[in-house]
Amino acid sequence: MLKVSGKLTGWFERANRARPFRNAWLRKIKKRTFGGLVQKKLISLIRDAKPRRALFTTFTFSLSWFEALVIPVLRASGIDQIDVLVDAREACKSTEEATALHAGNAYRIIPVYMAGTTVFHPKLAYLESPHEDTLVVSSANLTLAGHGKNLEVLDAVGSRKEPGVFDEFAKFLTTLTEKHSFSPENLAVMQHYRERAARQREKAGPIDEVVRKAWLVHTLVEPAAIQFAEHALRLDGAHTLTVLSPYHAPSGKPVQDLADLIGVADLHIGLCARRQDKAPFHEENDFTQAPAYVIAHTDNAMRPLHAKCFELRGDNGVLVMTGSVNATAQSLTSTRNVEVSLVRLLDASPFDWEEVEAPPYFEPCEFNVDELSARFPALQATWTTGNDLIGQVTPADVDQFVTLEVWDGAARLIVLDEVALEGGAFKVKMRNPIDAKGALRLEMRGAQLHASGWINVEIELAADDTQRLLAKASARLFADDFEASAVAALFGWIEGLAHRMRQRPASPRVSSPTNRNMGTLAHPAPVMTYAEWQKSLEPYQDLDVPRELARNTFEAVLKWLNRDVVTKLHSGRASADNACGIASPEHPHTDAMGGQSGGKTGISPPVVQPQGSPKLRMLATEKDEFSDGSEPDDLNQEELAERRYQQLLEAIPLALAKDADSRVMPLFVELSGCAALKRTLLQRELAQAGNQKIESLPVLLDNWLTQFAEFAYSSANRERLLPYFAALACCAAYFYPHASVSVMKEAITHLAERPLTAQELESGALSALKTNRFTRVDPSLHTIIASHAAAIAACKTRSEELASLIVLTMDKAHKQLPSVPAELRPVFTALRQLGVLGLVKDVNSAACPCCHSKMHSDDRVKLRTRQTGLCLNCKHPLFYGLDRATLAQYGYSGRIKG
Repeated sequence: MLKVSGKLTGWFERANRARPFRNAWLRKIKKRTFGGLVQKKLISLIRDAKPRRALFTTFTFSLSWFEALVIPVLRASGIDQIDVLVDAREACKSTEEATALHAGNAYRIIPVYMAGTTVFHPKLAYLESPHEDTLVVSSANLTLAGHGKNLEVLDAVGSRKEPGVFDEFAKFLTTLTEKHSFSPENLAVMQHYRERAARQREKAGPIDEVVRKAWLVHTLVEPAAIQFAEHALRLDGAHTLTVLSPYHAPSGKPVQDLADLIGVADLHIGLCARRQDKAPFHEENDFTQAPAYVIAHTDNAMRPLHAKCFELRGDNGVLVMTGSVNATAQSLTSTRNVEVSLVRLLDASPFDWEEVEAPPYFEPCEFNVDELSARFPALQATWTTGNDLIGQVTPADVDQFVTLEVWDGAARLIVLDEVALEGGAFKVKMRNPIDAKGALRLEMRGAQLHASGWINVEIELAADDTQRLLAKASARLFADDFEASAVAALFGWIEGLAHRMRQRPASPRVSSPTNRNMGTLAHPAPVMTYAEWQKSLEPYQDLDVPRELARNTFEAVLKWLNRDVVTKLHSGRASADNACGIASPEHPHTDAMGGQSGGKTGISPPVVQPQGSPKLRMLATEKDEFSDGSEPDDLNQEELAERRYQQLLEAIPLALAKDADSRVMPLFVELSGCAALKRTLLQRELAQAGNQKIESLPVLLDNWLTQFAEFAYSSANRERLLPYFAALACCAAYFYPHASVSVMKEAITHLAERPLTAQELESGALSALKTNRFTRVDPSLHTIIASHAAAIAACKTRSEELASLIVLTMDKAHKQLPSVPAELRPVFTALRQLGVLGLVKDVNSAACPCCHSKMHSDDRVKLRTRQTGLCLNCKHPLFYGLDRATLAQYGYSGRIKG
């Protein structure tokens, strides 16, 4: 059990020297078991366990050592989550390692606050594995000295052989969380391990306490000395107590009291082999008789002593306690510290003790607790998946306003002033993730308050390597770094998601009876807020990433899409902190997705800067939406990103055709709509720059609205998209006065499957215009743009207009063709002459309902957009989306084909 780099105690060294085949003997002896204790390093135990999740506890903590040696081994085992509990004082000190790369993003740091001079001192590792969990109890901190230089002890038990120890570990965590303060996020982590350990105990069924050989000892309720003395009753004829510890009380009283409690007179004190000439006590001490002194034989006698071992020998065996308990009053005979050790009942001692002469000198070596009295508060900070920076500082005597600083290494990224600290808790809405080069740490300053700690970034902690790459790529785009590999990573994931949806069977559109008959008012579905819709993403399995990571990915692509929009920050100072996308607590404004977030920053009307002349047309086919089909060979990174984005937009309608009711689809739809809005406004900007009349331009948004209203959305998705569609329609009506409001009303009504009031349209448009989907729209225009909802609601739908024109055209009482727009005249002339029309029920139908000839895909798209057309083969007029019952009531059912 005494661990020094995996090598054993001195007796095998002497045996090894006596044998000629030294190396073979060494390999054999290192595997030998002593009373159930196997000599292994922590790294070796991790490799054997192959944990999926791991919890570590430590007093001192070296991040550089942990990240260089332990994290790679854990990752090689396929670990999903790593959590580290650290004494709050030492967690604060660890922030001085500013070059740390993975604290808070590859592993979670949980500080444990201890009042006064007490310390959180356990050195544990809980390795959660599919086959068996392992609990490691050690004297070594998570430092280079602890696992590389010092003389330490390490023991490990498995859940199958010692389930009772796991029950005691679960109770330890329960008591720890009851007696000490943890943030809700960290409390949930510890609750997981508590429940996991309790399940290991439950799997074992009844435990025979008589035959148990191992027990966990902690000091949260009762001193370690009392518990060790109780276990000593399992021995017959206890006669010798050996204590090896780096720290003793100067008087020796705790050790003498333990010997008296057990009832043994033969007391041995372990010495550091390199300091055999000094006893760790005052010369005037409390021992009733002078103790004997021993050293433990090891492979390297010069290692600094840090092992903690209490060994009691009896006639029928040996009781050994190893772990974090020192031979001081605070550690051994009180409940002030948090200490954990493992007690084993063995047949023989696993140590080789050698008695040495009594030291000629005395030098007390008690841990100087007075140096610990000046302590910083414990700061627990979390960057949540919802982009909130939340946390808890302990203790927090008074409520106050504090300043928070977010640091990445030596770079201060963010300063947040006047953050409310209430009951020690704080919460700040952050607009975007940060593209950090290393670990993020937080500095808090207030009146007589200074605390520092690492920020646990939830999206990255819950992610695998692929998801972590996606999170980093999103953060880079949010930081206005549109590097090609980051853009490609985002597009690649979204394209993959769209591809998976396209592999599904097509979901047929089930229209309500009022889908095209607008004479009856359907009951509206309950409006789903963005928060409710976002929550509904959680069970959607095809995301393959956390839902907030999926949301950030789409948001980052929108950021890239609108990278040509420049915003000027005013109302006070345009600080670097605001430039990082941070919203502070004052003056709430609507965040990127329509939720409320805090912020002092005002945003001036965006300035649109056209960056070229894009191909300005909507989808005419299922092929390239923008390009002319050519594939230039000399594209630069920016052009490659544009082409990749175009390919993504092409995939969206195809994915919607297969699975428009999935919870993530509104993000796809809004992504495509934002591209259409960008083209529309750039088209208008270019026309004005070239002195071209707006009336001569095609309206792109009404085509988009018509196309994307057709898919078989779920009722929840339709209600989620209605405000967005209303805002796009109002934008089209405002920026293009010649746009057909009847076409847009047709699309919105078709999407809603019910008529909408002007108030519904206007309020929905206003709420959507405040989101980052409409970054390109001047905020001062929001109200006037939304006011166009009244005109849209008041007009007839395109279907209603066409139905009226059909009735007038087919009525022979009218001698002349009714007045129709010029582009519709050929269709109604044919209707007047032939007296028969084809009614297309499904725009994806490949045949004319009159002559059954195959329709070209371009003609089907035009028919869907315009709702009218002529069959190129039979020249019959075709209509799409009209209600047959409305026409039949005029007696024309016999003249309708299809």
